[in-house]
Amino acid sequence: MSAIPVTQSHADRYDNLVVPTWSAEVDNTLVHFLHDLPMGTTPTVLVPESRTGHLVLAAFPALPERTRFMVVDPSSEMLDACRQRLKNAQRSIFYSGQSITKLSYAQGVFDAILAGYGFVTQGDIPLAGGELLRVLRPNGIVAAAITLRHSIPTFTDMLRESLLKLEMRDIESALDAFHQALIEPEDLAPAFAQLGLHLTQSTIREFTLHFPSVEDFLFSPFIESTFLPRWLAICTEPEQRKPILTHVVRTLNTYFYGRTLPVPVRVACVLLQRQ
Repeated sequence: MSAIPVTQSHADRYDNLVVPTWSAEVDNTLVHFLHDLPMGTTPTVLVPESRTGHLVLAAFPALPERTRFMVVDPSSEMLDACRQRLKNAQRSIFYSGQSITKLSYAQGVFDAILAGYGFVTQGDIPLAGGELLRVLRPNGIVAAAITLRHSIPTFTDMLRESLLKLEMRDIESALDAFHQALIEPEDLAPAFAQLGLHLTQSTIREFTLHFPSVEDFLFSPFIESTFLPRWLAICTEPEQRKPILTHVVRTLNTYFYGRTLPVPVRVACVLLQRQ
Protein backbone atom coordinates (compact mmCIF):
# COMPACT_ATOMS: atom_id res chain seq x y z
CA MET A 1 0.00 0.00 0.00
CA SER A 2 2.93 2.34 0.58
CA ALA A 3 3.63 2.25 -3.17
CA ILE A 4 0.42 4.17 -3.84
CA PRO A 5 1.02 7.94 -3.77
CA VAL A 6 -1.13 9.89 -1.35
CA THR A 7 -2.28 13.03 -3.18
CA GLN A 8 -5.14 14.15 -0.91
CA SER A 9 -5.56 14.31 2.82
CA HIS A 10 -7.74 11.71 4.50
CA ALA A 11 -10.19 14.39 5.55
CA ASP A 12 -10.48 15.73 1.99
CA ARG A 13 -11.10 12.24 0.61
CA TYR A 14 -13.79 11.66 3.18
CA ASP A 15 -15.49 15.00 2.55
CA ASN A 16 -15.32 14.77 -1.24
CA LEU A 17 -16.04 11.08 -1.87
CA VAL A 18 -18.02 9.73 1.07
CA VAL A 19 -19.91 12.57 2.75
CA PRO A 20 -22.23 13.67 -0.09
CA THR A 21 -23.89 10.25 -0.25
CA TRP A 22 -23.30 9.00 3.31
CA SER A 23 -24.67 12.17 4.89
CA ALA A 24 -27.82 12.11 2.75
CA GLU A 25 -28.49 8.41 3.35
CA VAL A 26 -27.19 7.79 6.88
CA ASP A 27 -26.60 11.02 8.83
CA ASN A 28 -30.00 12.42 7.92
CA THR A 29 -31.72 9.20 8.97
CA LEU A 30 -29.96 9.15 12.35
CA VAL A 31 -30.83 12.79 12.97
CA HIS A 32 -34.45 12.17 11.98
CA PHE A 33 -34.68 9.70 14.88
CA LEU A 34 -33.88 12.52 17.31
CA HIS A 35 -36.75 14.82 16.42
CA ASP A 36 -39.34 15.19 19.20
CA LEU A 37 -37.53 12.85 21.61
CA PRO A 38 -37.88 14.00 25.25
CA MET A 39 -34.32 14.91 26.28
CA GLY A 40 -34.91 18.10 28.23
CA THR A 41 -33.46 21.52 27.44
CA THR A 42 -29.77 20.81 28.22
CA PRO A 43 -28.96 17.28 27.07
CA THR A 44 -25.40 16.00 26.85
CA VAL A 45 -24.73 14.20 23.56
CA LEU A 46 -21.76 12.03 22.60
CA VAL A 47 -20.68 11.73 18.94
CA PRO A 48 -18.02 8.99 18.70
CA GLU A 49 -16.11 8.33 15.46
CA SER A 50 -17.15 11.84 14.45
CA ARG A 51 -14.94 12.02 11.32
CA THR A 52 -15.06 15.58 9.95
CA GLY A 53 -18.15 16.70 11.85
CA HIS A 54 -20.96 16.43 9.31
CA LEU A 55 -23.14 14.35 11.62
CA VAL A 56 -22.70 16.89 14.42
CA LEU A 57 -23.64 19.72 12.06
CA ALA A 58 -26.68 17.82 10.81
CA ALA A 59 -27.84 17.24 14.41
CA PHE A 60 -27.98 20.92 15.41
CA PRO A 61 -31.57 21.58 14.20
CA ALA A 62 -32.88 18.44 15.93
CA LEU A 63 -31.45 19.21 19.38
CA PRO A 64 -31.98 22.05 21.88
CA GLU A 65 -29.69 25.06 21.56
CA ARG A 66 -28.19 24.39 25.00
CA THR A 67 -27.12 20.82 24.09
CA ARG A 68 -23.55 19.95 25.17
CA PHE A 69 -21.71 17.94 22.49
CA MET A 70 -18.77 15.65 23.25
CA VAL A 71 -17.17 14.98 19.87
CA VAL A 72 -14.52 12.25 19.66
CA ASP A 73 -12.48 10.54 16.96
CA PRO A 74 -9.26 8.50 17.13
CA SER A 75 -7.73 10.44 14.20
CA SER A 76 -6.20 13.82 15.05
CA GLU A 77 -6.47 14.85 11.38
CA MET A 78 -10.18 14.13 11.27
CA LEU A 79 -10.76 15.81 14.63
CA ASP A 80 -8.91 18.93 13.43
CA ALA A 81 -11.12 19.01 10.33
CA CYS A 82 -14.15 18.65 12.59
CA ARG A 83 -13.03 21.59 14.74
CA GLN A 84 -12.53 23.69 11.63
CA ARG A 85 -15.97 22.82 10.27
CA LEU A 86 -17.73 23.65 13.54
CA LYS A 87 -15.61 26.62 14.65
CA ASN A 88 -18.39 29.14 14.00
CA ALA A 89 -21.16 27.06 15.52
CA GLN A 90 -22.66 28.82 18.50
CA ARG A 91 -22.91 25.58 20.42
CA SER A 92 -21.19 24.01 23.41
CA ILE A 93 -18.76 21.53 21.80
CA PHE A 94 -15.84 19.67 23.39
CA TYR A 95 -13.35 17.60 21.40
CA SER A 96 -11.26 14.57 22.37
CA GLY A 97 -9.10 12.00 20.61
CA GLN A 98 -10.74 8.70 21.64
CA SER A 99 -12.02 5.46 20.17
CA ILE A 100 -15.61 4.23 20.40
CA THR A 101 -14.37 1.07 22.13
CA LYS A 102 -12.38 2.87 24.85
CA LEU A 103 -14.01 6.03 26.17
CA SER A 104 -12.64 7.98 29.12
CA TYR A 105 -16.03 9.18 30.39
CA ALA A 106 -17.65 8.06 33.62
CA GLN A 107 -20.67 5.78 33.70
CA GLY A 108 -24.09 7.17 32.82
CA VAL A 109 -23.20 10.71 31.72
CA PHE A 110 -24.84 11.02 28.27
CA ASP A 111 -28.49 11.54 27.40
CA ALA A 112 -27.96 10.54 23.79
CA ILE A 113 -25.27 9.09 21.53
CA LEU A 114 -24.92 9.55 17.76
CA ALA A 115 -22.66 6.85 16.31
CA GLY A 116 -22.16 6.98 12.54
CA TYR A 117 -19.39 4.36 12.56
CA GLY A 118 -17.96 1.61 14.73
CA PHE A 119 -20.12 -1.45 13.94
CA VAL A 120 -18.92 -3.86 11.23
CA THR A 121 -19.02 -7.37 12.72
CA GLN A 122 -21.15 -9.11 15.33
CA GLY A 123 -18.28 -8.79 17.79
CA ASP A 124 -18.53 -4.99 17.61
CA ILE A 125 -21.99 -5.03 19.18
CA PRO A 126 -20.83 -6.16 22.64
CA LEU A 127 -17.49 -4.34 22.27
CA ALA A 128 -18.52 -0.88 21.01
CA GLY A 129 -22.15 -1.24 22.08
CA GLY A 130 -21.14 -2.22 25.58
CA GLU A 131 -18.95 0.86 25.92
CA LEU A 132 -21.74 3.11 24.68
CA LEU A 133 -24.13 1.50 27.15
CA ARG A 134 -21.67 2.15 29.98
CA VAL A 135 -21.61 5.92 29.40
CA LEU A 136 -25.35 6.21 28.66
CA ARG A 137 -27.82 7.39 31.29
CA PRO A 138 -30.88 5.28 32.21
CA ASN A 139 -33.49 5.66 29.47
CA GLY A 140 -30.87 7.32 27.25
CA ILE A 141 -30.94 6.76 23.51
CA VAL A 142 -28.42 5.68 20.87
CA ALA A 143 -28.83 6.45 17.17
CA ALA A 144 -26.31 4.29 15.33
CA ALA A 145 -25.34 3.19 11.83
CA ILE A 146 -24.58 -0.54 11.51
CA THR A 147 -22.79 -1.74 8.38
CA LEU A 148 -24.46 -4.92 7.11
CA ARG A 149 -23.38 -8.02 5.24
CA HIS A 150 -22.99 -7.56 1.45
CA SER A 151 -21.38 -4.15 1.87
CA ILE A 152 -18.19 -3.53 -0.13
CA PRO A 153 -18.13 -6.98 -1.81
CA THR A 154 -15.51 -6.05 -4.42
CA PHE A 155 -12.56 -5.94 -2.05
CA THR A 156 -13.35 -9.19 -0.27
CA ASP A 157 -13.89 -10.90 -3.64
CA MET A 158 -10.44 -9.68 -4.72
CA LEU A 159 -9.03 -10.81 -1.39
CA ARG A 160 -10.31 -14.34 -1.94
CA GLU A 161 -8.95 -14.35 -5.49
CA SER A 162 -5.55 -13.23 -4.19
CA LEU A 163 -5.44 -16.03 -1.63
CA LEU A 164 -6.02 -18.52 -4.45
CA LYS A 165 -3.41 -16.95 -6.74
CA LEU A 166 -0.82 -16.80 -3.96
CA GLU A 167 -1.66 -20.36 -2.85
CA MET A 168 -2.57 -19.22 0.66
CA ARG A 169 -5.57 -21.50 0.95
CA ASP A 170 -4.95 -21.95 4.68
CA ILE A 171 -6.12 -18.35 5.23
CA GLU A 172 -9.43 -18.92 3.45
CA SER A 173 -11.01 -20.32 6.60
CA ALA A 174 -10.24 -17.03 8.39
CA LEU A 175 -11.87 -15.11 5.54
CA ASP A 176 -14.90 -17.41 5.77
CA ALA A 177 -15.08 -16.75 9.51
CA PHE A 178 -14.97 -13.01 8.86
CA HIS A 179 -17.89 -13.32 6.45
CA GLN A 180 -19.84 -15.34 8.99
CA ALA A 181 -19.29 -12.60 11.57
CA LEU A 182 -20.79 -9.85 9.39
CA ILE A 183 -24.06 -8.43 10.65
CA GLU A 184 -27.54 -9.20 9.30
CA PRO A 185 -30.61 -7.10 10.19
CA GLU A 186 -32.13 -9.96 12.21
CA ASP A 187 -29.02 -10.02 14.43
CA LEU A 188 -29.60 -6.51 15.75
CA ALA A 189 -32.54 -6.72 18.17
CA PRO A 190 -31.38 -9.81 20.11
CA ALA A 191 -27.73 -8.75 20.20
CA PHE A 192 -28.48 -5.28 21.56
CA ALA A 193 -31.14 -6.64 23.91
CA GLN A 194 -28.47 -8.81 25.54
CA LEU A 195 -26.60 -5.61 26.38
CA GLY A 196 -29.68 -3.89 27.76
CA LEU A 197 -30.48 -1.73 24.72
CA HIS A 198 -33.99 -1.98 23.25
CA LEU A 199 -34.30 -1.56 19.47
CA THR A 200 -37.17 0.88 18.90
CA GLN A 201 -36.66 1.84 15.24
CA SER A 202 -34.67 0.46 12.32
CA THR A 203 -34.31 1.57 8.70
CA ILE A 204 -32.16 -0.08 6.02
CA ARG A 205 -30.29 2.19 3.61
CA GLU A 206 -28.66 0.82 0.44
CA PHE A 207 -26.51 3.02 -1.76
CA THR A 208 -23.29 3.11 -3.77
CA LEU A 209 -20.19 5.18 -3.11
CA HIS A 210 -18.04 6.01 -6.15
CA PHE A 211 -14.25 6.31 -5.94
CA PRO A 212 -12.28 7.75 -8.89
CA SER A 213 -9.33 5.42 -8.28
CA VAL A 214 -8.06 2.53 -6.18
CA GLU A 215 -5.90 5.05 -4.30
CA ASP A 216 -8.96 7.07 -3.34
CA PHE A 217 -10.76 3.90 -2.27
CA LEU A 218 -7.98 2.53 -0.06
CA PHE A 219 -6.97 5.83 1.53
CA SER A 220 -10.48 7.03 2.26
CA PRO A 221 -11.01 6.88 6.05
CA PHE A 222 -14.22 5.01 5.28
CA ILE A 223 -12.04 2.09 4.12
CA GLU A 224 -8.58 2.57 5.62
CA SER A 225 -9.67 3.24 9.20
CA THR A 226 -12.77 1.05 9.38
CA PHE A 227 -12.62 -1.92 7.03
CA LEU A 228 -9.04 -2.44 5.86
CA PRO A 229 -7.60 -3.38 9.29
CA ARG A 230 -10.36 -5.99 9.68
CA TRP A 231 -9.74 -7.44 6.25
CA LEU A 232 -6.00 -7.68 6.85
CA ALA A 233 -6.53 -9.16 10.31
CA ILE A 234 -7.44 -12.46 8.68
CA CYS A 235 -3.68 -12.90 8.19
CA THR A 236 -2.20 -13.82 11.53
CA GLU A 237 1.33 -13.54 10.14
CA PRO A 238 2.26 -9.89 9.36
CA GLU A 239 4.64 -10.93 6.56
CA GLN A 240 1.69 -12.40 4.66
CA ARG A 241 -0.19 -9.13 4.51
CA LYS A 242 2.09 -7.22 2.14
CA PRO A 243 1.97 -9.74 -0.76
CA ILE A 244 -1.79 -10.19 -0.32
CA LEU A 245 -2.50 -6.46 -0.29
CA THR A 246 -0.12 -5.86 -3.19
CA HIS A 247 -1.93 -8.49 -5.26
CA VAL A 248 -5.34 -7.07 -4.35
CA VAL A 249 -4.28 -3.54 -5.32
CA ARG A 250 -2.78 -4.77 -8.60
CA THR A 251 -5.96 -6.71 -9.41
CA LEU A 252 -8.22 -3.77 -8.59
CA ASN A 253 -6.09 -1.49 -10.76
CA THR A 254 -6.33 -4.00 -13.61
CA TYR A 255 -10.12 -4.20 -13.39
CA PHE A 256 -10.80 -0.51 -12.74
CA TYR A 257 -7.96 1.35 -14.44
CA GLY A 258 -9.41 4.55 -15.87
CA ARG A 259 -12.82 3.71 -14.43
CA THR A 260 -14.74 4.71 -11.31
CA LEU A 261 -14.72 2.07 -8.58
CA PRO A 262 -18.32 1.51 -7.37
CA VAL A 263 -18.70 0.41 -3.76
CA PRO A 264 -22.15 -0.86 -2.71
CA VAL A 265 -22.99 -0.23 0.95
CA ARG A 266 -25.86 -1.53 3.07
CA VAL A 267 -26.45 0.12 6.43
CA ALA A 268 -29.00 -0.34 9.20
CA CYS A 269 -29.83 2.94 10.92
CA VAL A 270 -31.16 2.07 14.37
CA LEU A 271 -32.59 3.84 17.38
CA LEU A 272 -31.89 2.12 20.69
CA GLN A 273 -32.99 2.95 24.23
CA ARG A 274 -31.34 1.84 27.44
CA GLN A 275 -33.67 -0.50 29.31
